[in-house]
Amino acid sequence: MAKSLVIVESPAKAKTINKFLGRNYVVKASMGHVRDLPVKTLAVDVKKNFAPKFEVVRGREKILGEIKKAAKTSEAIYLAADPDREGEAICWHLAEELKRLRKPIHRVMFNEITKRAVQEAFAHPGRIDPRKVDAQQARVVEMRYFGGMTVEETAKALEIAPRTVKREWAMAKAWLRVEISSRAGR
Repeated sequence: MAKSLVIVESPAKAKTINKFLGRNYVVKASMGHVRDLPVKTLAVDVKKNFAPKFEVVRGREKILGEIKKAAKTSEAIYLAADPDREGEAICWHLAEELKRLRKPIHRVMFNEITKRAVQEAFAHPGRIDPRKVDAQQARVVEMRYFGGMTVEETAKALEIAPRTVKREWAMAKAWLRVEISSRAGR
């Protein structure tokens, strides 16, 4: 019988949760985020509504490869990262990497690592919350676009005038604030 794959963030959680779930599950740790914006580029397509361009985090290729290998032989995949927007984003990135395998992907959440809480979460699996994912991505894009480069660096990278960057930044900041608020359900 094929086992189900469970993906958590840390090896310590993996070990504990594996004890609670038993032998029908294989628990792996993603070690946090497996995909992020590339370090050396803006990685935000301003012409496509600030769409982020993600890549596998350097040093996580081996971990992601092990997860994919385990997922190929699994019956189902359970994403069990933390129940906050960062955890939701981790789950979304994992799901994006694993969806080609065409296995059922479930989201499970628990606020404490106890046998009862974990088993209750697995009895009622859900879906990834796109609002939390959008909120996390909007934060990442905002930090990258507005926090990491000067006006001059941005103008050079985008091949536009610095005054245009200042005007666009003002409009984009306002837009992102609205997007973050609306997508986070506030």
